[in-house]
Amino acid sequence: MAALRQYPYSLEEPLLWFANHPWRILDALEGTAILGDTGSGKTSGSGKAIARALLNAGFGGLVLCKKIDESEDWIRLAVECGRQDQLLIVNPRQGWRFNFLDYNFRRRGEGGGFVENAVQLFMSVIENRRDAAGQDERQQRFFVDNTRRLLRHSMEALLLAGEPVTMDGLRRLINSTPSPHPQTGQPVWPENSFLVNALARAIYRQQRQLTGDVATDNTPQDIREYFERDFARSGSNRQSSGIVSTLLGMAEPYLSGPVREVFCTTTNFLPAEFSRKGAIIILDFPLDEYEDIGRTAALTLKYIWQRGIVRRQGLREPGDVPVFLWADEAQNFVTSADPKFHNECRSSVCATVLLSQNINNYIAAFHQNAEAQANALLAGLGTKIFHRNGDYRTNEWAAETCAKGRAVFYSGGSSESRGMSDNQSWGSSWGGSSGTHDSSRTHNREHGGSRGFSREQSTNEGWSEQVDYQVQPELFTRLKSGGRYNRNEVQAVIFKSGMPFPPHGKPFTAVTFKQGR
Repeated sequence: MAALRQYPYSLEEPLLWFANHPWRILDALEGTAILGDTGSGKTSGSGKAIARALLNAGFGGLVLCKKIDESEDWIRLAVECGRQDQLLIVNPRQGWRFNFLDYNFRRRGEGGGFVENAVQLFMSVIENRRDAAGQDERQQRFFVDNTRRLLRHSMEALLLAGEPVTMDGLRRLINSTPSPHPQTGQPVWPENSFLVNALARAIYRQQRQLTGDVATDNTPQDIREYFERDFARSGSNRQSSGIVSTLLGMAEPYLSGPVREVFCTTTNFLPAEFSRKGAIIILDFPLDEYEDIGRTAALTLKYIWQRGIVRRQGLREPGDVPVFLWADEAQNFVTSADPKFHNECRSSVCATVLLSQNINNYIAAFHQNAEAQANALLAGLGTKIFHRNGDYRTNEWAAETCAKGRAVFYSGGSSESRGMSDNQSWGSSWGGSSGTHDSSRTHNREHGGSRGFSREQSTNEGWSEQVDYQVQPELFTRLKSGGRYNRNEVQAVIFKSGMPFPPHGKPFTAVTFKQGR
């Protein structure tokens, strides 16, 4: 696989331009959250633009797939960017294999080779996929603590015997442990015990100094004593059986099927190390096809990849390049370990890009302190891109993220009243007298009237300053979502703390993406 010999760009190099402002490699290293309804254009709009920018900038990376055709989209995009020679497709049909337990004993670095680190790796991988909610905490703690002890001594027995540490080897060894006699309580070993034979080989190798640099805390004699004194007499046969059942139950997804084949047999690629040299690893275990098996594979590889990435500080070795972690429908892949990883990404030159519909998806993904963990996850991602959304809670959160500011509101108006009056009066009187010698007659007429007109007009206006959302939640319901109706234009509001977008210098701006294929 071809690797980039020397990374040619400064970390100040722009990856994209948003509203005439550069979004640099350094900005990408602070993480990106993309939120939007199904059909809002988040994957084909901002998602495709960022993915293409990362590939064009020579990033290596890990892609987790939810949809069946997602790996094909990434392969097509890698070809468009001239990165097809650095693709590494991991699925049961391909030949790539990675034994994650054996890797711990063979990896470079001062922390490699220690059994305690391998135990912690195993437990962390398991805890990433287990939901312990609803179990009695004290009983669970007892079995987990004793499972760790059993796992530690079992790994040491395999190492001292010269056996590779694999899931199959652990299962064979654990199934051959002693159990207490129901009457005497003395340890009873099964016939042809694999563990007894392994300890015999370990003693032989120890006597001939063949154990080399194997870093264990116990000798073969110590390991046998643990199994006979502590394990086989851990209260009752029921308890020792419960400890074995706990460990095998934890390991069950890795003991058969495609997960075992890819992650528990041999090793011909190293996830973090290959990515740091430019490999684009696509984990083609889509959840829509493999369901829980796919999620187990994704969480296993993601956790080990993350731990390998944070061991790097800067681009110090020849051929090192920045890397990215990509998860669409990210609520299916997040764990409680992710917020801590995001806080360490920048110094390890790693960009995380998570896409999901709304914040409720992230809350539902966590089983304990769900809202706090979802908030911690999203708070650790410096760039937030909001597409069209009909979820009220997400839109409120987006408006709160863009923050409130002082706004000037105008109020004013005018009024006018008009009136008219018209009054008229008429009158007449008649009178007369008559007699023998003379007569007289009188006639009087009167006329009067009045007319009036009135008009009043008033105007008032004013301004008031209030604190309100700078981006109203309602705006996110009206953003363009691509397609022919919108001329393939996808609108979004981008927030990046500390980034003064022109022309107002505020940390948010509106951006239109041309929808990709």
